[in-house]
Amino acid sequence: MNAVMAQERQPLTALQSQQTALRTRTDQLQTLATRLGAVESASRALSSSVGLSAFSATSSDAAAVSAAVSPGAQAGRYEVEVTALARAQVTVSGAVADPAAALATGGSLRIGSTDIALTGSTSMTGLASALNARSDLGVRATVIQSGSSAYRLVLTATQTGTAGAFTLEDRTTGGSGLGFIDTNGDGAVGDTAADNAVSAQNADLRINSVPVTSGTNTVTAIPGVTLTLKRVTSAPVSAPPGSPLPVLEAPGGSAGPATGSSAPVTVQVAADQWRAVAAEAAKDSAVGQADRL
Repeated sequence: MNAVMAQERQPLTALQSQQTALRTRTDQLQTLATRLGAVESASRALSSSVGLSAFSATSSDAAAVSAAVSPGAQAGRYEVEVTALARAQVTVSGAVADPAAALATGGSLRIGSTDIALTGSTSMTGLASALNARSDLGVRATVIQSGSSAYRLVLTATQTGTAGAFTLEDRTTGGSGLGFIDTNGDGAVGDTAADNAVSAQNADLRINSVPVTSGTNTVTAIPGVTLTLKRVTSAPVSAPPGSPLPVLEAPGGSAGPATGSSAPVTVQVAADQWRAVAAEAAKDSAVGQADRL
């Protein structure tokens, strides 16, 4: 009887063995999927903007133009000539002996199209605080001491480039006023270069002789490459692209630039061998784990 029952159980035993084998294989495949997922995540990190990139960038003069890569970069060589840096507008008031003394008792100061109303006695220091309490003006205010018993209100655009330029109108009453310079007498301060300590200016450069304009000194004209402009390297030119650049002359007549080199800065974007080795190692690891399964 036992022999008959054992014989009848053989098909069931075979099925159970197959089931166990399938479960084991399923577990192995799940393990492989998990390991491949980890390798994929590591590979993404190697090429992500917060991790590593397959390329690296070098600059022949990082003190003038530095370069960094991000996803999308391709190998290439770029000659960069910087003729102007982006600058933020700076407009300065007249001098007062005491920044805490009242400059006005009413009226307003208009910056762009926004009026900042003055209520009661307002000093230069108080006006600076009122301006800085606003986030919609596009300027920051600072009171600086420019000399013995001489204080000035300095307004600086929060954004570099011509997009950050601003005008202002002194409509204050009941005091001596702010003393901003209105060169052309049109009632608006900041609309001419002579009104400002620093005029708003865009960055101008040429990349492989192609003219580029940027509102900031961080330039992303090359896909996957960020250039940071730190100083002027070449004199402005109006000659056609590819024409020889003029030689800059330093103070005293000696050849060479006063601020930087007249030669273009070379930015080289090339494959990063160390990152390539890391990626290949990750790939080999995945293949090895698959083979062991």
